[in-house]
Amino acid sequence: MIRIARKLAGIGCGLLMLVSLTGCTSMMYNTGTTIEKMDLNRDELSEMNLEDFYSDETGFSFHGVKLGSTVEETEEALGYSLGSRTPLNSGTVFTYHPEEAAALILGRLCSSVELVYDYEGTLYSVTYQYMAGDDMDSEGLDAFAAELVEEFDRLYGENAANETLTELNTGTMTSVIYKWEEEIEGEQISSLQVAVSSMSDQTDMVIVGVICYDKSALEEEASE
Repeated sequence: MIRIARKLAGIGCGLLMLVSLTGCTSMMYNTGTTIEKMDLNRDELSEMNLEDFYSDETGFSFHGVKLGSTVEETEEALGYSLGSRTPLNSGTVFTYHPEEAAALILGRLCSSVELVYDYEGTLYSVTYQYMAGDDMDSEGLDAFAAELVEEFDRLYGENAANETLTELNTGTMTSVIYKWEEEIEGEQISSLQVAVSSMSDQTDMVIVGVICYDKSALEEEASE
């Protein structure tokens, strides 16, 4: 497992952690269920430019689609349908997995792409998920995450990192979140994140994506 570059003290990662890591990964470890793998052909995918995770107009975003957009606004901006939605976390968020959103990142083939909308129907996060055993083994995931962090540091400045331990039925899951943040409108913060999860010191999943949350909620969590 790769080690964190810098740890933030006193700030919980509940608001910083990508939805997919806490939801899909915990479910996978507790029940043996795996996320639905996309049927992707490497030769048909283009390479994503890492600079596309940011724009001056939207902050950190997905192809310039502003976090907080509706499904209809997202589809109009991207030019394709997101497909059918799946409820997650007792219906408080809804996920979409359009294959058209898939791309190679640093030459690696993802297992799945997930767009998450909150109960009000606005875009909350977009993530690319990489599972051990699909395109990379545990060591390959480590190398991929380390390369991503290095490249994002070069593009967006030094990351902040946070580590957390989650007790599951099958043992302890270690999660490390590397993040780059920018304030956007009002109390909103957009964040680019690389999340790494492991059990028994073997990396099982890497997620890269963007997420949006409220600054006031983050400050309340930090003061607890």
